[in-house]
This record gives sequence, C-alpha cells and structure tokens, in this order.
Amino acid sequence: VRLYLNEQLVGEQDVAERKAIFTLPYQKGILRAEGIKEGAVAETMTLQTADEAHTIRLTADHTSLKADGQDLAFITVELLDAKGIPNPIASPSLTAQVKGPATLLAFGNADIKDLGRYTDAEHKAWKGRALLVVKSNRKAGQVEVTVSGGGLATGKLRLTTK
Repeated sequence: VRLYLNEQLVGEQDVAERKAIFTLPYQKGILRAEGIKEGAVAETMTLQTADEAHTIRLTADHTSLKADGQDLAFITVELLDAKGIPNPIASPSLTAQVKGPATLLAFGNADIKDLGRYTDAEHKAWKGRALLVVKSNRKAGQVEVTVSGGGLATGKLRLTTK
C-alpha cells in the first residue's frame, strides 16, 4: 500500500493481516491510499477533509409507505460541506418537521450522552449525523419532511403514502 497526503508520498508498506498501519500528524487535505498488486495500482481509496457544514442531506430507506398507520421510514440526516463531503464534526441543533399524512415518530442521534427525548422535534446532530423516523397514518398522499438549523441549507425529502 502506498499512502499519499496532499499528493506527497507518505510511505509504502506491505499488507499484513489485511492491513497496513501508518502514523502521521494530522493535516487538512486529501489522503489517498493505493493498493499495489504485482507492481501496478490495483485499487485506490481517497478521503478528503470536509470544510464547514453547508447543507443538510436527507436520505430515506424507502420513499413509499403503506397508509396503514404502522409503516415506518428511517431517514438519515447528514451534514455536508459545499462540495458534498460529509462533515463528521458538525453538531448544530436541528429541527425536524413532517407535513402530510404521516407523523414524526422519533428524532435523535447516536450520542449516548445526549439526554434529549427522541420524541422531540429538536435535536443536535452528532458527528455530522442524526436519524429520524416517520410513521404513516391511514391516509394516502404526499409527505414532506424538512430538517433545518445551524444556518445550513434546509434538507427536504418527499415520501408517498399509498
């Protein structure tokens, strides 16, 4: 494995037990690892430092719900920089809102020290992420989910209940 930081070669190591370990000081930028096989680059993996959080992205596990009063959609909330790179340290307070034939069942994060109630519509992101759960009611129609806060571009998502 060859490791580059901001296009500078940091080092090269053989892989042992499916891993290569490099120690280097933190530096903002692009970290690239190249897997070498028989002298040629076989695979490349890149990580890039995120800038300040700019946008809220919402991604649902599915966007069509049964209008049976019990179907759930799990919606991942991610905070992205202006280039679309997830910001893993952003933790602003966020507000979730659900309009249409569904309700906000839960909103929270994975921070075990967060004492907020998961039934509240306000929560902080933790490590740039949060999760909300939307429950259908017994009516068909369009559901709009929005998450806003922290001066970020609001995240919006449409679901359908049938």
